[in-house]
Amino acid sequence: MVSNLKKIRKRNKMTQLEVAKQLNISQSAYNYYENGVSDLNTDALLKLSKLFNISIDEILGNEKYLKNEIQIPNEKKEAVQLLLALPNNAFNLIKIILKEFLNQTESKE
Repeated sequence: MVSNLKKIRKRNKMTQLEVAKQLNISQSAYNYYENGVSDLNTDALLKLSKLFNISIDEILGNEKYLKNEIQIPNEKKEAVQLLLALPNNAFNLIKIILKEFLNQTESKE
């Protein structure tokens, strides 16, 4: 997973140790994230997003998505963060339920 962690960390004038403490991990574990040795987990992505006040796409370097970034109203951001924190199997189940709900809603209109 290619990420922009080092650039983002330096832009925020933080050391690896300072960021690692915010994530409740060791400096070496954070170093592995920053250098691509280990992939960031969902929890780490959410914490980094909050710490640096940036999108997860920016952390991951998804330039394609940054250009067309969706503006999420504040009252819905919590729901999005909860979805992102779910394990993949739970996320996929919620996605199926939402699609079915939307299909039913559209067919009634």
